Amino acid sequence: MTSTNNSGSINTTSEEAIVQRYQQLRQECLSLVSRISELENELHEHKLVAEALRPLNGDRRCHRLVGGALIERTVAEILPELDDNVKGIQEALEQLNKILAEKQAVMEDYARKHGVTVAQQHGQNPGGDTNAESAKKPGAAEQSGVLV
Repeated sequence: MTSTNNSGSINTTSEEAIVQRYQQLRQECLSLVSRISELENELHEHKLVAEALRPLNGDRRCHRLVGGALIERTVAEILPELDDNVKGIQEALEQLNKILAEKQAVMEDYARKHGVTVAQQHGQNPGGDTNAESAKKPGAAEQSGVLV
């Protein structure tokens, strides 16, 4: 009897480790999505400011907030800096999107390899209740893998 308890606890520990790793991968993806969203907002704001400044005279004074300090410069000085910032943000977005795609592929491979299925949260029903029905059957967890 002791051997079955030990193997059951090892199996449970293994499943917990699988779930933890999957959740870690999922959290990394969510943090990347959050950062991408922030950068997209910054990009939009930079573009709006650049569009507003382009028709103005280059000698006109404008103010820019840099690190909490308001700096006075001319439109001609600020526009190239804004354009450089826009390019930098676009490059960062491209890199983050590539990293996100790689992380998602790793997460999907991990889920497929370990038989991880994500349980539907309350209020979500994408059209199929096959996971909910199979989870009600005795021994279904052993057949379908780890349920997150």
